[in-house]
Amino acid sequence: MGQATHHNGPQSSHRELARSLTRAQSTRLIARRFTDASSREVIMGAKRFTTILFVLVSSIRLVSAGEAVDVSLPAIGASTATTSSSVAATVTGIDAIEPWIHPSMPDAIRNKLDTAFDIAIERVSTTPECAGLFEALGADPFETLKTGLYFPANPARETSACRRSFAQTYVGEAPTWICRRITSYSDEQAAMVVIHEALHHAGLPERPHDKKAMSSGQINDLVEKSCNL
Repeated sequence: MGQATHHNGPQSSHRELARSLTRAQSTRLIARRFTDASSREVIMGAKRFTTILFVLVSSIRLVSAGEAVDVSLPAIGASTATTSSSVAATVTGIDAIEPWIHPSMPDAIRNKLDTAFDIAIERVSTTPECAGLFEALGADPFETLKTGLYFPANPARETSACRRSFAQTYVGEAPTWICRRITSYSDEQAAMVVIHEALHHAGLPERPHDKKAMSSGQINDLVEKSCNL
């Protein structure tokens, strides 16, 4: 019995030790599993957060892009006929430019002037050499034509200046007096007169007032050649 007791004592201790080790190992295993699970949850959470953040950023970018398109569309459709030749040459800009004609202008002259003005706008829009006549003077062709003021020549001018020309414009000034005999011109010739006078409005001098300038005939030839008139 004594031996049995002596033998059973260590065996029980060994069993208790094994149980303790088993419990410790189990605890460490559970802790490791818990840690691994927590790490996986953290990683999955980070991935979910990254995904949500990406979706939010993408949504913001899409909204921003949509706002940019909405803002830019009116700018494309808008017409500004007075900023530069390239901008004013749009169809909408051209249509918006009409001549200012004094109400007392006779109908025959008004009709001729309306047609000639449209041709003049078309030529400076489509022919770079024609627009270049104005640009060489530091002027915008559309703005110059748009701001011209057309008056009928009074009787005094009809018996003086109109005997040798079809219109009269002082250099650097907007008013142009249109002579009755412009109605005998073709539409293209009348357009040449419109551009000729607009160049004076833009600052082009003429002989004999400026001895170094071109004559009226030379200016006509230049306009006809440059604007295909």
